[in-house]
Amino acid sequence: CPSGCAAGYSGESCTQVCPSGTYGIGCASTCSPNCAADGSGTSVCDAANGTCLLGCKDGYMSPMCTQVCPPGTYGKNCTLKCSQSCKTDTSGIPICDKANGTCLNGTCDNGWFGTDCKYKCRCSGNVCPTADGQCSSCMSGWFGPACQYVNLAQVSDLPSMEPLLTDNNDTTCLPMNSTSTSVNITWSMPYTFTWMRITVQNPALLSNIAVRFNSTQVACSTLKNATVNSQTLDIHCHQIGLVTQVTLMGSGVSSLCSVYISGGRDVALRQNTTQSSTYATYGSDKAVDGNTDPQFSITNTCTATNLETNPSWSVRFSIPEAVNRYVLYNRDTNPERLVNFNFTSLNSANAVVYNYMDASTTPLSVYTIVTTTATVSTVTIQLSGTNKLLTICEFEIYGDSACAVGMYGRNCEKMCNCANNNDPCFVSTGGCPSGCAPGYLGESCTQICNPGKYGAQCGLSCSQNCMGSGTACSNIDGTCLQGCKTGYKPPTCQELNAGNSYKSSFGAIVRAVVGAVATLVIAMKF
Repeated sequence: CPSGCAAGYSGESCTQVCPSGTYGIGCASTCSPNCAADGSGTSVCDAANGTCLLGCKDGYMSPMCTQVCPPGTYGKNCTLKCSQSCKTDTSGIPICDKANGTCLNGTCDNGWFGTDCKYKCRCSGNVCPTADGQCSSCMSGWFGPACQYVNLAQVSDLPSMEPLLTDNNDTTCLPMNSTSTSVNITWSMPYTFTWMRITVQNPALLSNIAVRFNSTQVACSTLKNATVNSQTLDIHCHQIGLVTQVTLMGSGVSSLCSVYISGGRDVALRQNTTQSSTYATYGSDKAVDGNTDPQFSITNTCTATNLETNPSWSVRFSIPEAVNRYVLYNRDTNPERLVNFNFTSLNSANAVVYNYMDASTTPLSVYTIVTTTATVSTVTIQLSGTNKLLTICEFEIYGDSACAVGMYGRNCEKMCNCANNNDPCFVSTGGCPSGCAPGYLGESCTQICNPGKYGAQCGLSCSQNCMGSGTACSNIDGTCLQGCKTGYKPPTCQELNAGNSYKSSFGAIVRAVVGAVATLVIAMKF
């Protein structure tokens, strides 16, 4: 070609496509490093014009991926919004990493924690470590890992003697002379039972407590337990469904200190939300900001659409959640606008797993809808009709992560560490029905045995024949980390090695013979 090859081609006859990673006239231009790469790690773009064929790397947008995400956005094609807990720029826009959304320029706002600042602090005094939210004591009404699980036992009807069991204090127990052999926890409305935690004063009685459900005293056919420590037990049953009563019975009841019954955690907090339109500054995120204040005109903590036909609001979870309860908070002024709302829950395949239609004629300040557990990815609230305005002051959705088998945690980011991998851990805590893997203890089986201990339940002691000290062995199998003292057989240094055993026996025989001869000689002299 006298005029040169067309863009994207090269070679004597202009039929050779530009090598991967290049484009343009004479293949002289290089694909943007922000183009998504192929399996070899090379950025892939159109050989003629440089358009990124596999899209952009997270944090970039535009056909050639040369445009950085606008302020306040991140991720693939910049479609995600930075967490509202990220420190902001001078314009009030949250600042986060353009690729992964990690807050830059500072930590979470007071009262929030986690890598994406979407978990609300439930610790006593509202003081949480930013990283993981763990603390020594929880606010009243909360318990479990990072105090994220609501305690249904605190909203139950208990006999007058037993408020000690729900005071969030594991050191206040039933009187030592208590003759109680059963405790009934009842509710005026049904709840879905998933798991509970009990704490006792006498560790020997921890296993002497049975659980029954409803007034018919139904047992759980799939009951599984996990030991948190010598005085605390987690009890799980995911097949019993809706209950109005939980009964604890047995000789261990007299030693009870605390009872916690999980109502799940609020999985909607600071998840991605949208609404069909936005009135003034009443954005969709205000329904999942953790603030239930109903004062629409004063606090600006509610959502609102414009006056329109079929207004709607949606929340989409970052991972699927196992949901069993919805709590919707209405506004204080014009609450009748919410009457006859409906919401639909969809799974990851966009199939309907639950649908609710409000049939009331008068508005409620709080709507509580309890369901059997379903795995949910998206929930959409809608008002049907013309000239409708949808306002939500808070939409709490309770449940837990729907993790793959063998995983647990708020984002299913942690791997179970159980003695039997075929009997996986609990999603809520990581606790194992089969016990922790050898070498580990604790609520989530991540606590390494104390120095000098190893094996199942850390019940074995390192050999005193380990080099270094009697504590220098593997927490898992007791292998002496610095080898054995002379004469002992690795890896655990519990046995004499074969050579030393022979030498020891031979030496004993020689010493015995010499001793006998000496005795005989002495006897002959006399």
